[in-house]
Amino acid sequence: MVNTKDSDSITSVSPGSRKLVRSMGLFSGTMNIVGTIIGSGIFSLPALVFAHIGSPGMSILLWVIGGIVSFSGVLGYNEFGCMFPYNGGEKEYLEQSFKKPKKLFSFLFCMCLIIFIRSSFCAAISTNIGNYILYAAYGPRQSITDPFIAEHFDWIGRAIASACLILITITQMVSTKWTLRIQDTLSMFKIGLLALVVVTGFVVLGGGTSIKPILNGSTMFDGTSRDPTDYTWALFKVFAAYDGWNNLNYSIEELKDPIRDLPKATTIGLGTVVILYVFSNVAFFSALPLDRILSSQQVVSAEFFAMVYGVSFGQRVLPIFIALSAYGSVSCMAFGASRVILASAREGFLPFESYLGSVSSLNTPAWALLLNLIISLILMLAPPPGEAYNFLIDMTGYPAWIFYGLSMIGLVYLRKKEPNLPRPFRTSIIFSGLFILVALFLMVFPFLPPSNQSGTIPYYMSPLLSVVFIILCIPVWWYRVGRHPYEEPIRHHVVEENYDTKTTRV
Repeated sequence: MVNTKDSDSITSVSPGSRKLVRSMGLFSGTMNIVGTIIGSGIFSLPALVFAHIGSPGMSILLWVIGGIVSFSGVLGYNEFGCMFPYNGGEKEYLEQSFKKPKKLFSFLFCMCLIIFIRSSFCAAISTNIGNYILYAAYGPRQSITDPFIAEHFDWIGRAIASACLILITITQMVSTKWTLRIQDTLSMFKIGLLALVVVTGFVVLGGGTSIKPILNGSTMFDGTSRDPTDYTWALFKVFAAYDGWNNLNYSIEELKDPIRDLPKATTIGLGTVVILYVFSNVAFFSALPLDRILSSQQVVSAEFFAMVYGVSFGQRVLPIFIALSAYGSVSCMAFGASRVILASAREGFLPFESYLGSVSSLNTPAWALLLNLIISLILMLAPPPGEAYNFLIDMTGYPAWIFYGLSMIGLVYLRKKEPNLPRPFRTSIIFSGLFILVALFLMVFPFLPPSNQSGTIPYYMSPLLSVVFIILCIPVWWYRVGRHPYEEPIRHHVVEENYDTKTTRV
């Protein structure tokens, strides 16, 4: 048994501020993981991964590798979360692992997550919501006959995406309870939708439809790329589809029993997703000709359903379902991001801490949610139309993996530095080592030119902007944090009732 602290709510860190309610049980925690990860990525990114790699077999293998690496990350973050059950995820873990320079890595992570990582993800996936709604209304882009829609397709999609972001923010500002209900419902819906994809793929492979199976075991690896940069960018897209495996760590203080439920929720949630992702890719490659997968870009799943079920169902109805899936993912991402903003403001990292670090009378971090909305809208509308999605995905991936890798290095470092720290959950050093190696690979190779560079945005722009931004944040850190005497965060001195909870061990 482990003695920790809990209550029905978390007392805020500043006088007069309100409480964030412990409202999530095991089911809501699991659905948070499922709902965050399954957005539009699996319905959109398989075609982009295939475009880099060149063969169905290697594309499917990369989705398996993505699942294994994500599991390695989940196990490490479970150990961290059970040691330090505070909102903020990497913010807390980097602060605890690297005491000097004072909170530097923690500060840099928070700035990157707030400005780039989660806001870019919200912007990118919201863009996909617009794309799928337009696909349902008008069919494939190349077949649109309405001149106004054809000419302004990208901006109409962005307008739809902006409306969805605003609706998500308003909902979360008004009620956390209803936000969780919506997210739980949409997560169950996503599982059912991907299960339909998987079952359909097996039916096609078994000859149960009029469609001749395309997937051939003897030619699955034909055309596989040998360029390591192709694998780098393909892996970024795979990991972008898996991103969100750490989302529950950002709001762990809102779990009713964090020590017990965090490892269970993350393991069950990610395990479900990995199975569905791998077999969904098998389904796509079983029914769609390879040239059609390449031309489909972000609407590969819509092409799949249209071919198998016909235009009326596959092209008109299911894209709306996929848009709902993306909507749920953006909602979960915004939920987690707002908690990091809240924790960062209370730490003194952000200006206007009396607003951004406050909880409203409705028990929601309203100002933090509003800041995430504003940044997401800027990132959505700033890149050139047509290339925004790929650019935003890359902007999400690179800085995230810098801090994912640093956090896992910190986990290994803490094992040696403070071996006697209570660890209700322990991961294997093998998984941590694998995760660190992948993070290093993803930090280095994006600066090497790809063999199939296309578009007007240079291939190095997203990693370069990430590095430049991190460097520019260092003097801001010194002004906000580094020059001040060290003080233990007030939020760690929360007054709560003691309780006992069972410990989860591996």
